[in-house]
Amino acid sequence: MNIQKYRSLKSNTTVYQALLSSEEYHETTFDDSGITFGNRNAKTRITILTNPHCNPCAKAHAKIEELLEKSREKVCVQYIFSSFNEELSVSNRFLIAAWQQLGEQKATEIYSQWYEEGKNHSREFMDKWKNIDIHTHGVEDEMRKHVEWKKKTGYV
Repeated sequence: MNIQKYRSLKSNTTVYQALLSSEEYHETTFDDSGITFGNRNAKTRITILTNPHCNPCAKAHAKIEELLEKSREKVCVQYIFSSFNEELSVSNRFLIAAWQQLGEQKATEIYSQWYEEGKNHSREFMDKWKNIDIHTHGVEDEMRKHVEWKKKTGYV
């Protein structure tokens, strides 16, 4: 989605919805990513392709947090992680591991801290969480799912 063309339309939801519906749609399932927040049984699921080191992604995450605070039972937010390069994919592994090993509630706090400040000092941030193991089979399986979804949809 071209964020620039939507900035001036923030308050006009009718125009925004029309433009959004003209964007390319990609089917997702829980097989594509198990990293979810909110109600997995909700009628509305929002899938976010996010880069943990991206400033616009950090701004989008803040809006997602607001949405979840207001409507956690009515919406499911699913994350698919990407990165600028392979060296930065350790951040994807860290955020996946945080969700898998500490649960949704603690992961919510970690993601918030990450997108606010941690992304700028990733090594130091991750070093604070020695109990998070980024080298588990579960993390690798989840990473594979995200890569496969990006290949399937042309985001690689």
